[in-house]
Amino acid sequence: MKMLLTLLMAALAATSLHAAPKKLLVVTTTTGFRHSSIPTAEKILAQLARDSGEFTVDFVEQPPGHPAVGFPPKSSPEASEADQAAFAAAEAAWNDKLKAVLQKLSPESLAHYDGVIFASTTGDLPIPDPQGFLNWIKAGHAFIGIHAASDTFHHWPDFAAMLGGEFQHHGPQVRKIPPRRNWARLGPSNRRRYTSSNIIPRRTFTTCSSSTNIQKVVCPDTFRSLGARLTAKAGSFILPSVTAKTSGTPIPI
Repeated sequence: MKMLLTLLMAALAATSLHAAPKKLLVVTTTTGFRHSSIPTAEKILAQLARDSGEFTVDFVEQPPGHPAVGFPPKSSPEASEADQAAFAAAEAAWNDKLKAVLQKLSPESLAHYDGVIFASTTGDLPIPDPQGFLNWIKAGHAFIGIHAASDTFHHWPDFAAMLGGEFQHHGPQVRKIPPRRNWARLGPSNRRRYTSSNIIPRRTFTTCSSSTNIQKVVCPDTFRSLGARLTAKAGSFILPSVTAKTSGTPIPI
């Protein structure tokens, strides 16, 4: 009986451990172009976490002070010295705020997470410990890059090597018109949809093989567009939406 109780307790403990939701950190900060889809991505990821119960999400969000969509502000060359000084001071203060929110990517903070999602991040983000971040991924944690994640850290070769490539250019948008049977429930502004892909030079994928453990992210129909397929075309690779990379077990989302 004692042995049976011991086995039962072990089984319950294993079941509880297996059922514990994974903890994901979603980063949506940008220092380059900011996509209008970011608020939608934040909303859908939070909804998926609530609905599935398989994972929880924390967010590293953009500090206020930069445009919600488009490129970051620039000082006009025709501005007075006083205006240029004021602009530089405002940008320095904004960068301090950005560094503060990105402290969640420190090794100490990452110890509390199972995976990190870069959701359309762009530019060079001032994360506190770049090598520590890569070491955390190498230790078996998950990295999931959505859309413009490959347009991040162009001056950090080790990040591009981890991701398997980097953004080269944005192809033309492709107009997609929903089936006419759905028009009755769509407003006029929603009857034309646009989609596009980020083109990544094929040469940057010289290490992309089964050994890199690029996994498919399994998502509900509401997020089906986020496939982790890499499709060859015209000497380049097309990154439709998501690349998930982990040296351990893929996180089921």
